Amino acid sequence: LIVIIIYSNNIHAKDGAELFRLLGCDNCHAPLKDHINKGLALSIQTIKKHYSGNLTGLIKFLEGNEEPLIYPHRFELMKQQQEAINNLTNEERIALAKFILK
Repeated sequence: LIVIIIYSNNIHAKDGAELFRLLGCDNCHAPLKDHINKGLALSIQTIKKHYSGNLTGLIKFLEGNEEPLIYPHRFELMKQQQEAINNLTNEERIALAKFILK
């Protein structure tokens, strides 16, 4: 099951947790357990492990300016969300990255 979230330009938040929820990231990214065998995505914990100490790298990835560090061959699933993430302000992308890495 693949869920496509349509992003509205009316969604603006400064809180990373709220952005994570509003963008529908939590539909695929569970807090602790990877679900890649179910066609879903890596957990926040796994992302955090691979980007630990690399906030700038995660922000660049969210901007679309850096390749994923984890399972790049599975990135096609994430590309569906890239347009929504591109509509975020820089401040919102930073808040989202900080939430993921907290």
